[in-house]
Amino acid sequence: MTSKVRFAGRFLALASALSVMLPLAVFWEHARLYRGWVVDDAGITFSYARSLAQGYGLVPQPGSPPVEGYSNFLWLLAYVPFFWGRSFDPAATPKLLSFLAVIGCYVVLRRLFRRCGDKTGAVTFVALTLLSLNTSFVAWCVSGLENPLYALLLAALAWQSLEALTAPRVGLWRSVGLGALAAAVGMTRPEGVLFFFVYPLAALLGRLYRQRGPGRAALSSLVVYAVALTIFFGGFLAFRVAYFHEWLPNTYYAKCGPGRAPIYETKNARALGLRLLDLAGSVVSERAWQGGEEPVPAITPPNLLDSPVERRSLAFVFALAAATVGLIAARRYRREHMVLGVFLAASIAAYLALPSDWMAEYRFGTPFFLFLYAYCTQLAADAVHGLRGKPEARLGVGLALAAAAILFAHAVYAPRSRAFAAEPTVPFSGVREWTADRFNHYAKVLGIEDGSLLVPDVGATLYYSKLRVYDLGMLCDRTIARTMGRDQRAFYDYIFEVAKPTFIHTHGTWSYQADLDGDPRFRRDYVPIMERPEWWQPPGASHRVYSGDYVRKDAIAGKKELLRELRPWWGEGGRAGGRGPRRGRRARRSRGSARTSGGLSELGAPRGEGTR
Repeated sequence: MTSKVRFAGRFLALASALSVMLPLAVFWEHARLYRGWVVDDAGITFSYARSLAQGYGLVPQPGSPPVEGYSNFLWLLAYVPFFWGRSFDPAATPKLLSFLAVIGCYVVLRRLFRRCGDKTGAVTFVALTLLSLNTSFVAWCVSGLENPLYALLLAALAWQSLEALTAPRVGLWRSVGLGALAAAVGMTRPEGVLFFFVYPLAALLGRLYRQRGPGRAALSSLVVYAVALTIFFGGFLAFRVAYFHEWLPNTYYAKCGPGRAPIYETKNARALGLRLLDLAGSVVSERAWQGGEEPVPAITPPNLLDSPVERRSLAFVFALAAATVGLIAARRYRREHMVLGVFLAASIAAYLALPSDWMAEYRFGTPFFLFLYAYCTQLAADAVHGLRGKPEARLGVGLALAAAAILFAHAVYAPRSRAFAAEPTVPFSGVREWTADRFNHYAKVLGIEDGSLLVPDVGATLYYSKLRVYDLGMLCDRTIARTMGRDQRAFYDYIFEVAKPTFIHTHGTWSYQADLDGDPRFRRDYVPIMERPEWWQPPGASHRVYSGDYVRKDAIAGKKELLRELRPWWGEGGRAGGRGPRRGRRARRSRGSARTSGGLSELGAPRGEGTR
């Protein structure tokens, strides 16, 4: 009997380990598609981490004023030791940290599912495999951004919340740890503050399951949780105010500050509903409705079922709702389901609280996919367990459902992953070539020292440029974030009278938002190195604008003949210093993308809207 017990224990341990290791292998193989890609926005975090490690403080460039142009404080700190050790590599280091965070996330999810009753690891295996096949989750977890750390912290918060709600007593240190985890989530992503309320809400809802015991014990820990959260996150806010003199990061003013319609306005209710349907439907659709250049389609009740994508999306949403209601009606909806459901609801709220993102494959949807798969697999496992019949029959049904889900997910995501890998969103390497290297070349040829550059794509530009960079994309410039498109006269005064950048580059939506020709000082003070009418036009635009590279006239006084030595980087139709068009130079090919400018147009412009 003892030997049988030992064998059973070893078998369960092996099965538990494989339930994590096999999905990690799937994740690794999937991530190899994007091994040559890091998104340009990650370069902003690289630059801040480098400045901090070198003793310049939290600034985008040495000598720049402090401005919170990042939105991932803890992820930024994770890069700092690599700069101290002079071992940071902008391609390899983010991939290494990301994979380590994903390993931690999967291990924590295994513990979460074990607490839900998954002894063999079967439910864990299915949930993690589906997550590893998901294009959005994998691509954005290896993009260089904070998504994997965010997923790890949220998984840990959900696990510890469930532990607290199912334990006979909630200890002091567990309550403190929950407060610290919640604060860490808020310090990793700004919308993470919505998860501050998840554990208290789950504790209150837990009383519906039992009037005494775990529910009451969890309630008694809320005061300690609130105090710990206040200390940790309050300290972070105090640091922000003392260092940046702002309660909110500059990214808030750049993306959704004053002048933008709040999400709770009635006129936006329909748009929010479409975004939610789009997000949920992405797990069952061969293509994403939202991403790249295509906006979310206008869906109205008369044509909700016009396309297979819409029908499949609605069917998935209704099936999930029906399964939830069915378990509740059968009195098999357990505390574990409730906790996962609350975290899923919070992830949906966090996604909808953010402005629409033009980048493909749901960059802000990582928490949603994390908890959606966890909730759905646990729901399905308990539904199968409640079926009548022999255990062997239930096992067969469970295996069939698991196999069908995995095969279907592979069919949905495989083409999307290949398409995204072939044309990834604004690559760091592409912006380095198209912007940083190009303007470094301009400055060298023109003999300009201590020059500056106004440009919208600043990730690789900040990291590699030898010029002082002004961020037309608004994230790293407090004045531009508060004036462009809101107080245009103040914006013009700042650009032409205060900043006076040596070089200016505009393209796409940024050419329209800046509308530099709206002020006569632009043509008075600048001469084009190359320019042409912007081919992209936003809806409702009343006029066309020019995109191009420009240099201040006083910076090239007596050097105008040197403009002829600058090789145009764009295609036919550009005007290089007034000399007529030249054939542009295409970017080099690299692994992980069809070309290093994969997310760039032939003008070197990011595709779609410019919200970062």
